[in-house]
Amino acid sequence: LAKLDSGDYDAIILAAAGLERMGFTDRVMPGKANIIDPDLMLPACGQGALSIELRSDDPETLALLQPLHHIPDATTVCCERSMNRRLEGGCQVPISGFARLNGNELNMQARVGSISGAGPLIIKEKTIEIDMSKPWAEIKPVAEQLGTDVADMLLDAGAQAYLDEAYASNDAGVAAQMAANTGAE
Repeated sequence: LAKLDSGDYDAIILAAAGLERMGFTDRVMPGKANIIDPDLMLPACGQGALSIELRSDDPETLALLQPLHHIPDATTVCCERSMNRRLEGGCQVPISGFARLNGNELNMQARVGSISGAGPLIIKEKTIEIDMSKPWAEIKPVAEQLGTDVADMLLDAGAQAYLDEAYASNDAGVAAQMAANTGAE
């Protein structure tokens, strides 16, 4: 924000949730008119999710943290991460995924693009019924399967060529590809 305020940037895209969490609600436009609709631009998988990592051999800490485990959020993030894992996604590949839970319906949208812009964006979506009254151990595999199913739909539609293109470039991502296309270093 300081660089934006000093004129180093003309504009900046930041996570509204992060700004709000840090107490900068005055920096989010009134009415949140500046929030980008996920239907226009899906976020990367797991964006906005908070997690706590702990040792698997520490049941006391796990018990203390259990009340923080929000099953609806865990369900959507689990679905998104499963899709990304199936595609072997990383920071260098333009993959986006966004799961939404509405009652007992879990919807997963995902997109894969070409780093060179050579082809159209591949977009897939699927909705399933999920019983959110069940224990997490039963919900998790259902959410993971939806993520994997959507990833497979993307692969069936040709996403592997985009993934191969990104990983073959041996670059850090879109900025490196753009620099290569313009001859800049």
